[in-house]
Amino acid sequence: MKFRTLLAKPGHIVLANGCEAEINIFVFDVTMGPPVGGYPDFNILINGLLSKLQCPQEVINEVSKWQVLMGGIIESEPWDLIPIKGADAAELIVEIRINDLKLQVRVTATPYLATILRGYKMPDNQPIIYVKWLYSYQLMSMERIHA
Repeated sequence: MKFRTLLAKPGHIVLANGCEAEINIFVFDVTMGPPVGGYPDFNILINGLLSKLQCPQEVINEVSKWQVLMGGIIESEPWDLIPIKGADAAELIVEIRINDLKLQVRVTATPYLATILRGYKMPDNQPIIYVKWLYSYQLMSMERIHA
């Protein structure tokens, strides 16, 4: 099985604290499952990240007093919820070739939850913000490939 990304369209998120960022998603693997309904089943493994983070000066001033996070991410406290004021979904179109089938699948990632790690910052003085995504998949086309 082979896959490739045909289109990658970034999204955008605006948080209640005034921070804004670009949303990017990417495919890092496609795995096969047993056939369902006479056709191969597959899972598209996606990950996302924020880029071009921009925060208002008052957020940067507050974060500048925090310590730089060293080591791994902290999984529990002190994460604080940040309401999402607006978001445009990121989108991918992925082509998947499975045996004699070629599929095109649209993947969208819509942010539904954002948190900030209170008391810790990145080395560049930016806050550490984590976003959870809701992924959706739509089969756009499917064709048989004849050798």
